[in-house]
Amino acid sequence: MRRHGRSDPEPYQSGTAGAVPPTADLRHNRARRRIRPRQQQAEPKPPWYARVLRLHNLQPSNVACFIFLEGSIALATLLAFAELVSWWAVIVVPLTVAAMVKLNDYAAGKLQQP
Repeated sequence: MRRHGRSDPEPYQSGTAGAVPPTADLRHNRARRRIRPRQQQAEPKPPWYARVLRLHNLQPSNVACFIFLEGSIALATLLAFAELVSWWAVIVVPLTVAAMVKLNDYAAGKLQQP
């Protein structure tokens, strides 16, 4: 039987010169991948920043979370390089921004209640 223009290898016999071991032709014996039915699309996970802060009322986008975290780190680093603030600001500014976001989430929850 010919596959893809090639003939099948001879059966393997140990000690025979030029014989092809059975593992040499694995590309034709690949196991088929299981096809799983698509499950209903679940709601996408909130961004990592929102999950860490356990935000319940605010739903910041990925871009907003990026700006909150990396933007505050970059701003604090620039201020520290300009020697306008101490190097502690690189740690304190992102924590302060996170606290303000959490406080905003808490206030939004209180305002929604009747």
